[in-house]
Amino acid sequence: MFVFVGLGNPGKIYDETRHNVGKEIVLEFAKKEKLHFKSGKGHFFFLNVL
Repeated sequence: MFVFVGLGNPGKIYDETRHNVGKEIVLEFAKKEKLHFKSGKGHFFFLNVL
C-alpha cells in the first residue's frame, strides 16, 4: 500500500510557490493517472483508487 500526501496552503498568494509543491505533485499524478478527488469530512480531499 502506498500513501501520497500533498500539503498545500490556501490562498492566491501561495499559488505556484514552494509552499504548494507537495499538492502540485499529487495533482499532476492524479491527472496523469486519470484519478478523481473526493471531498473529505473537513478541509481535505482524497483519491479513491480502489
